[in-house]
Amino acid sequence: MSAEHARYTSSMSLLTTAPLMRLSLPAELPPFRFTARDQDILAALACYRYASSDLIARRIGASQRAARFRLHRLYCHQLVARPRNQHAYLAAGNANLVYALTGKGARLLADHGVVVAHLYWALKNAHRVSPVHLAHTIETAEAMLAFELASRAEGAPRLIDHHALTPFFPAATRA
Repeated sequence: MSAEHARYTSSMSLLTTAPLMRLSLPAELPPFRFTARDQDILAALACYRYASSDLIARRIGASQRAARFRLHRLYCHQLVARPRNQHAYLAAGNANLVYALTGKGARLLADHGVVVAHLYWALKNAHRVSPVHLAHTIETAEAMLAFELASRAEGAPRLIDHHALTPFFPAATRA
């Protein structure tokens, strides 16, 4: 190994950090009852794909502690996943955990009448995601949340999700 290679890879130690205990499932399942707040959390994850606990708390209008408590219960019951590769993201500091919707969570949302536009990727969320893609997706979710919160103000323009625009397209372009 050359000195140049060693200098280059020495700054990449975060990518080789072992997974943290925060990413492990508990030995015993805590009691759980599905609530409206849980549905809001799962819907947020269906919308953003990956989101931090802080982002979810702001989107559903809950305290960070309340959001983390519900996310932990959802995680224990495998309705949400904590992407395995986020240990690189967490090792940079005491960052919020990142969550993703699981197939089980997407099916529960669908059972409660919430349309999940991209159900096919929900099954892939528990698998490895690159730290770069994870950071990009979280920053995109932060930008979308800012637009969403701004559009809630009285007199503000209405934010329409791109999936909801399809009926307004000419018939030839809807496919």
